[in-house]
Amino acid sequence: MPNGNCPLLSHDRLDYVDGTYEAIVRRATSGEGMVVQHSVRGRNLVANLLRQGKAAFAVEVSSPYATYREIRNADRNGEVELTQAVSWDPEEIVPPVYVRPLTIAVLDRPISITLNGRHGVHDLWKDVEVSLVSGTILAQDRFWRASSTLESLIRLVSNDALPPGAYRVDMNTGEGLHFMVQMHPELFGWMVNPDAQRHRDAILTGCLSRALEMIRSEYGDGDRWSEFPVLRALHRKLSDNGLNTWEDGDAFHPDETASRLRPLEFTVRPDD
Repeated sequence: MPNGNCPLLSHDRLDYVDGTYEAIVRRATSGEGMVVQHSVRGRNLVANLLRQGKAAFAVEVSSPYATYREIRNADRNGEVELTQAVSWDPEEIVPPVYVRPLTIAVLDRPISITLNGRHGVHDLWKDVEVSLVSGTILAQDRFWRASSTLESLIRLVSNDALPPGAYRVDMNTGEGLHFMVQMHPELFGWMVNPDAQRHRDAILTGCLSRALEMIRSEYGDGDRWSEFPVLRALHRKLSDNGLNTWEDGDAFHPDETASRLRPLEFTVRPDD
């Protein structure tokens, strides 16, 4: 996407002295995706172009494993604040998925603008002529990782010390509580192959079962588990789905809970 010699409205740039671009990103309440709240404040070039319909809020969606990258424009313009929902097909995009909120130029033809005090730019940009084409990035936020509760809880790691086809689940309380799944390199490579989704999901259900068992063993008594945001989110997810949690004593069966939360899928051939 072109940017060229143009001021950029961003937290880590000093191109503007009047104005901010803010984006609040959260997971969608259902399905795969994110909800992005865009806002440009102040008296500046970006706000002017948004109001004129010559700029639009957008989100860059990228998936390194699937070599996927796409810019999704918001479905309306003319506003300096709006909420944009961005979703994707989990069959096509392999986690992790990254999103970056943007404001981009949307133009029928290139335009030139001589910057002045009305554009809110730093003195270094005043009297500078800038050329804008459709797709020029005018404002940007950082990349956000679109991770689900399960992705935050379970992390896959390649480990050539394990024999082919084997994996091991270990609890790790560094960088927030999570479960490290050590995998033989061939198995790890197969797990990130989009063609292996059904089998991959079955293995992840097994990993989740083991993780739930370890959570019950370590945190089943008391409320120490509530110190970890990912466990609070997991507990809420189980409760919302009417499933028992590690607080329910003998009524909690990790394997049943895991397979009810992430049911195993299989296909039966007619001759079976």
